[in-house]
Amino acid sequence: MSIEKEDAEYQPPTITPTDTPITNASEVTLNIDPTVSFPPVPRATTIQWQEDPDTQQTHAEQAFDLVHSFTNGNAKPRSKKGGVLSHLIKLGVADRRMKAAAQTSNASQSTTHHKKRPKRPTLYKSKSSLNSSTWSFLGASGGMWPSSTPRQTRSARTSLDLEDPYTLAETGTASFVHHLQERMQITADIADILQRQEFIIRLGKGLIRTGAPSHRIEAALDQTSRRLDVDGSYMVLPGLMMLTFGDSETHTSETKLIKCPRGLDVAKLERVNRISHMVARGKMAVPEALEELEAVRTAPPTWSTLWVLGAYVVSAATVAALFFGGSWTDLWVSGIFGLFVGCFTLIAEQFPMISNVFEMFVSICVALIARALHQYICFSAVSLSAVVIALPGYSLTSAVMELSARNIVSGGIHLVYAVMYALMLAFGLGYGSAIYDVAANPSSSQDGMYCQTDPVNPWFYFLLLPIASVSISIVFGGGPRQIPVMLCGAAVSFAIYHFLSQVPSLNVEIVTSAAAFGLGMFGNLYARVLKRLSFPILIGGIIILVPGSLGVRGAISLFDGSQDGYSGEFAINMVAIGLSVTLGLFLANVVVYPTGKKRHVFLGF
Repeated sequence: MSIEKEDAEYQPPTITPTDTPITNASEVTLNIDPTVSFPPVPRATTIQWQEDPDTQQTHAEQAFDLVHSFTNGNAKPRSKKGGVLSHLIKLGVADRRMKAAAQTSNASQSTTHHKKRPKRPTLYKSKSSLNSSTWSFLGASGGMWPSSTPRQTRSARTSLDLEDPYTLAETGTASFVHHLQERMQITADIADILQRQEFIIRLGKGLIRTGAPSHRIEAALDQTSRRLDVDGSYMVLPGLMMLTFGDSETHTSETKLIKCPRGLDVAKLERVNRISHMVARGKMAVPEALEELEAVRTAPPTWSTLWVLGAYVVSAATVAALFFGGSWTDLWVSGIFGLFVGCFTLIAEQFPMISNVFEMFVSICVALIARALHQYICFSAVSLSAVVIALPGYSLTSAVMELSARNIVSGGIHLVYAVMYALMLAFGLGYGSAIYDVAANPSSSQDGMYCQTDPVNPWFYFLLLPIASVSISIVFGGGPRQIPVMLCGAAVSFAIYHFLSQVPSLNVEIVTSAAAFGLGMFGNLYARVLKRLSFPILIGGIIILVPGSLGVRGAISLFDGSQDGYSGEFAINMVAIGLSVTLGLFLANVVVYPTGKKRHVFLGF
């Protein structure tokens, strides 16, 4: 640092040091002559400060600062504690320091053994009142000393007794204790990092097993990682979860690929979401959260097997009259088919080989029997209502919403799966119908797809809709607390869809999007006012809309040999219905949350 002055007449004041020798830097005093005046610095005088070259930034540091200034708004917060690898490196350094401290301590023992040490009481040097029998009793009971030698022959200095202050003072192991504490701290940090990473892994598994949408799972994991100070990135695919944990200190990362089957249990989903929410808000510690997640994983299903079978029967019966124009005869026949589908579903869950052909086998059996009874029942109403739980309505809607949320990989896979699943169901229904046509009179195939029975009076919809909604909620694992809100969501979506469909000028896409918008508004307002999960409301309403049924009906025409032109558009119709539902839900999110700052991970889809 230098000061340059343009005024040559200015002279600094005289400063004389004291005659006292300086013994401490803090005691330095300056004697300034009080008669000397300090004239003001002239205006022409310019003072230029030159920084020390050691403190100047290098070109690389300036470049990093420039890049950071542009990317600071979009930068992801990094972990301040580092990762496992950096802590393992620190642990190795601490071990080497401990060994060096121990060697220094042993060397100091050999050079200072002749010095006089303060006398201290020891058991093996003092003559106590303990006789040989007492020492033998202590050695036999505790195993601490040999029973034959009452004296301890091992030196306390050579054993490095860290709890003995005399040993610390004599052998100079204070640095050793410091390094030991450092090693223990690093070990505790490693255990803490692994525990936080394990919680994130179990949280992702819990959300996948309970049926959360993929893009919402990734959002929940990101939010939890920021709270727990974990540097990670996540990607959820159907049946697979990819997690990458980074280490900012070593510039390395660890990637985990975890297989996890997808399920749907609304009650358990709300429990897992509550755990994630409390951890993200700092209201629950990680060890307690791990115990809660393990309790959710090991808990039995929300409803027993008998309840689920009864729900299959009731849902198939009521849906036949509500959505497919079935009669009272179609209602109880569909209930029998629903019992068959429910039993086979439970069997397929226990045997993986059966689950591979579950959809086609069930649909073939249902279509074959329904075609045999086509003179008494409506074939399309009975066959579609029997497999209504298996219809890919939720899968299709989730796929389209993931694509709309720019989750291309997961959304594309789910979309292809939903279309192929509808194709498998339609192929089975068409295949069973074709088998009956070959075995029976072929001329009956012309009127097999048309209903020859009178539908149920629409006034009974007020009774059938709550029953259908409750039964579908039980199949999807909705608990007693979720069933009322799922019923309300189903009522909102069905009422809007039913009354708007009576307007001739409105096509099915507009009606579906309007019903989805009303459903989304109700769910988001419920979540915003009561601070509860809106996912059960959306599930109940979307299943009532049944976006996959239109595509399955078109696919039946594709496989039964009809040439009406409608069969070739089944995939386009399925995607159009899914887009309509997605548009309505996203518009509802924009209206309720215009700024996008949601208070909860699962406030909307």
